[in-house]
Amino acid sequence: AQFGFRPGFGTVDAVFALYSLITNSLSKGKRLYCCFVDYTRAFDSVTHYKLWQRLVRCGVT
Repeated sequence: AQFGFRPGFGTVDAVFALYSLITNSLSKGKRLYCCFVDYTRAFDSVTHYKLWQRLVRCGVT
């Protein structure tokens, strides 16, 4: 779902939607796969290697 640039929607709505998906999947014992796409290039300033290391430590492969 897209929350940016939509009147009345913001970060809190996005976090709530993700939280709902996570809790629903956990309660049903199912896996959840998420993909976040940054069309605004906001993550260009992130050190991608360090970000990847952090994700791997969190169990993302």
